[in-house]
Amino acid sequence: MENEKDNELPAGWVETKLDQICEILDSFRIPINNEERIERIKGISEDKLFPYYGATGQVGVIDEYLFDGEYILLGEDGAPFLDAFKNKAYIVNGKFWVNNHAHILKAHLSNQFVLHYLNQFGFRGYVSGTTRLKLTQLAMKEIPVPLPPLAEQHRIVAKLEELFSELDKGVENLRAAQQQLKVYRQAVLQWAFEGKLTEEWRAIIGDATSNGQEFLNRIIQERKTVYKNELAQHEAAASNNKTKRPNKPEFYSAISDEEYSKLLELPSQWVWSKVGNLCQSIVPNRDKPKSFTGEVPWLTTPDIDSAKITVDFQLVKLGLTAEETEKYNARVIPPNSVIMTCVGSFGVVCVNAKACVINQQLHAFITHKYINSRYLAYALKNMRNWMEQHATSTTVAYLNKTNCNSIPIPVCDITEQRQIVAEIESRLSICDKLEETIEQSLLQAEALRQSILKKAFAGKLVPQDPSDEPAEKLLARIRAERAATTPVKKPSKGRTAK
Repeated sequence: MENEKDNELPAGWVETKLDQICEILDSFRIPINNEERIERIKGISEDKLFPYYGATGQVGVIDEYLFDGEYILLGEDGAPFLDAFKNKAYIVNGKFWVNNHAHILKAHLSNQFVLHYLNQFGFRGYVSGTTRLKLTQLAMKEIPVPLPPLAEQHRIVAKLEELFSELDKGVENLRAAQQQLKVYRQAVLQWAFEGKLTEEWRAIIGDATSNGQEFLNRIIQERKTVYKNELAQHEAAASNNKTKRPNKPEFYSAISDEEYSKLLELPSQWVWSKVGNLCQSIVPNRDKPKSFTGEVPWLTTPDIDSAKITVDFQLVKLGLTAEETEKYNARVIPPNSVIMTCVGSFGVVCVNAKACVINQQLHAFITHKYINSRYLAYALKNMRNWMEQHATSTTVAYLNKTNCNSIPIPVCDITEQRQIVAEIESRLSICDKLEETIEQSLLQAEALRQSILKKAFAGKLVPQDPSDEPAEKLLARIRAERAATTPVKKPSKGRTAK
């Protein structure tokens, strides 16, 4: 086991073990499965139920209680034992039930002192397992504890609570700033697609850009022309043509007056259109071809970062080669297309830097010269609420192909699209830098918290008082009291430990 011992404890301190200063009440736990617990609480009002705790906190409620009072709960398994910045123990008070994923401790001294110590302790060498670490009762009993005099324990706890109160206020302010940044990011998108970010730009450019309806007509005509030319080329080389027949463009009905009434008012030069009229969409593949390996990335929902527009293909596992794609009858998404989630979580959108194949939880739009890919990506992100309102909900909300292609998008001239993207990204770049600063500050706050705890249990946080009763006498008194106490028998179901 890892040696946590400090060879130079302050005067009056003594090193002991956790089981020497705490009662371990694990034998009072009564395991109960989730189905039974749910059945037991049916029809019972909330005010008659009791908290039900697990490894890291409350996990539900139940109709009875096993404990009444203040106790320390320390994770037995499933707790973040090796994460220095996360708590492994917490204090509960009142009447409650505990499952068998948490050890139950009651200190013979200050519960708060033991709690703070456990939350800074390095559990490496005391926990076992790989994917789910476990702290056995035997290992827990061996945890070394540097024990100061009782009066100093109280001074340490008081100082910790004073310092942590200030630290918590700082962290709270940082978290609030993070939330404000999220709100601001969404506001930037809304301003962009209300035309507010390019108001001055339009005033300077004047009539140099085309009208939105005229531009939309040009897009539709361009799509028809491109298809006609591709089809002619395909048919002309039919005798030795190995290329796939081009997909005929699909067009969707115009946005109705009722739909218009629910959309934002646009600048006079803009017009709303369904995204399916602007781009060709691609139906995704249903399953990943596990037997294939190659050079075309297989893109799934976790590969798209909700905070970024360009997907990082270094995180994506390779899927198909171009030749294997034909065998699998998959549709490869060309570079610079727009890919969005259409199952579960909406508004997560990216532009792919490389050709890829997507699964059924994603939907892709292939853009062309009249639609800026990043403009379309940001516009889709801004329509998240529309997607949520039009999703079909079974076990998981999803958008079918028709709904994906019916998402309303503001249409403006390509030159203004590029200007809007520049305006959005200049503002979001500042948000990214602020977010990075906040994250660094939060990490520094957690590091400071651990540093304070380390100082506290090395006897360097508060001054020692020579008049304090030495910890050896406190420990001797605890041993004597425990020896004189008759062990409490394990209760039957429904009894309490007090």
